[in-house]
Amino acid sequence: MYADDTTVFAVGLSADEAIAKLNTALKELYKWCLSNKLTFHPKKSEFMLLGRGTLVGPVAPVFVGDSQLKQVCKTRLLGVTIDDKLCWTDHILELKKNFVSKLNLLKNSRFLLTMYK
Repeated sequence: MYADDTTVFAVGLSADEAIAKLNTALKELYKWCLSNKLTFHPKKSEFMLLGRGTLVGPVAPVFVGDSQLKQVCKTRLLGVTIDDKLCWTDHILELKKNFVSKLNLLKNSRFLLTMYK
């Protein structure tokens, strides 16, 4: 059984408070996975801190079981690219790149060239 695209989030007044809540929630999720015979893949998991200001100092580690999760600045979630500032720039650039690539495929299609001559 698989549980892909599961998202866990925690809210706190500080990064330390949010990470403490996240670690607690992930501990419960990990226990639930074990009791329901689901395999948790820490290498496929990551965490991101969202905030208004710039984070000062080292970030406390986030764990699932004995594995530490990697912190990222941007990620894809259900087809949308999200960054730690909640800016749409990366997502729009990816959409543009994808659109240009598909447009070039259409331009280079021999079928379309012979059809409209």
